[in-house]
Amino acid sequence: MKNKIKRYFCCTLFLFFFFTPLQAKTIGVLKDVKKLNWEGIEVVWLEDNRLPLYDMTVYFGDGSLSDENVKGETEKMFSLLGRGTSKHSYKEIAEQFEFWGFSGGPSVFHEYSSYNFAGLLKDMKETITFMCHIFKEASFPEEELKRSIKMARLGFQSLISDPSSLASRAFREASMKGTPFAYPTGGKLKDLDDISREGLKKKLHYFNSKVKKRIYISGPKEILSIKDIIVKNCGWSGKQDYKRKVVYSGKKFNSKKPEFILVTVPKANQAQIRLGRYLNFSEIQGNNEVLNFMSSILGGGFTSILNREVRIKRGLTYSIGAFAAGQKYYGRSGIISSTRNEKVLEMIKVIRSSLGMMMNKSFSKEQYQTTKNFLIGSHPFQFEKVTSFISQMVFLDHVGKDYSEFYRFTEKISKINERDIALSAKNIFDWQKQTVLILGHKSLEKTLQKISKNLRVFSYKEFL
Repeated sequence: MKNKIKRYFCCTLFLFFFFTPLQAKTIGVLKDVKKLNWEGIEVVWLEDNRLPLYDMTVYFGDGSLSDENVKGETEKMFSLLGRGTSKHSYKEIAEQFEFWGFSGGPSVFHEYSSYNFAGLLKDMKETITFMCHIFKEASFPEEELKRSIKMARLGFQSLISDPSSLASRAFREASMKGTPFAYPTGGKLKDLDDISREGLKKKLHYFNSKVKKRIYISGPKEILSIKDIIVKNCGWSGKQDYKRKVVYSGKKFNSKKPEFILVTVPKANQAQIRLGRYLNFSEIQGNNEVLNFMSSILGGGFTSILNREVRIKRGLTYSIGAFAAGQKYYGRSGIISSTRNEKVLEMIKVIRSSLGMMMNKSFSKEQYQTTKNFLIGSHPFQFEKVTSFISQMVFLDHVGKDYSEFYRFTEKISKINERDIALSAKNIFDWQKQTVLILGHKSLEKTLQKISKNLRVFSYKEFL
């Protein structure tokens, strides 16, 4: 095992030093970023002359939190935009996009949304004009809406055959209960009956006429010629300036004990395990790099503590991972794994002891240095694709951070020491604050009652 770590360490160093020019090239494109103003709309242009392609992302300053009466409406509205307009059927739209080689789609979060589209530069004006037509004239045909709702209903019902996804869905809602971000952005099975054509039209009108937009474009200088199309055909302007603000004081935790939850699934032959919690803003502010480093040592790869203790030493699972990260208003931490029903208690016990090792700095200098080198060396590879780079720019603008964060990542990671990691683990994975969710057979109830007298039990249907 020690030799494997050494080989991994050497390879990581090789990647770090060999690809330093790649990092400079990838992140160095920031010098080509220009900020423009199109009739009051903020525009971020990344000049890219390498290929005759364009990439465009429209940021909207609101998301699923706007779904006060009909949950999941925003996500459904964006996903059905191209299903028909006042002039074109779904088939005609699909054929036109295929002819242009168009790609793209929406991403909906609680407090913001975005829509990305990309294609060949030669078709840019026609494609953008067509997209503006869709945004203004989407009609959400009744037939397409019914088909979409039917598919969504089948998708919810089939989650029982995907226990990992079902467990993660249940864990998010359970661990974030009592916060504005607990309800799924796409709604639940029961919400599908409330989705209507008129409701989707009103939602689209709201995003078009009220919500703040910011446009991110990548491509040669010719791409700037779409200004008039955006302003005239889409009808967007700086006067549409509503941006979702969340006022939330933070979640209070029971400091005496963790919360144990069993989600029962019929005929489950193994248990899905999720452990973690909601992170208040004060816990993530300025700490994202430390959270990243800490969770990587804990459960970020083959040499991580959890992988060594749970998989290699005891064979309790095939895979286990950990994460901790922040958003604009909150953050999340978690450990993800599964095991045999009869090994659930042992698994929880080993996870808890592994967390204690993190808090007591019981990781080697070699693990620490290997993880540091890997994080630094792999950082630029996240932004090899223009779309990924722009997505990160969207996120940085949304959370109010400067693009210099691209540069500063390496510097921040380099300054993190073992004590910082141990303190972060002690705070984030404090056992008394954790939500421990087990998704499995109902027979696990007696097993889990041995470690939690206040075990809460739900059917998996509660989270669909």
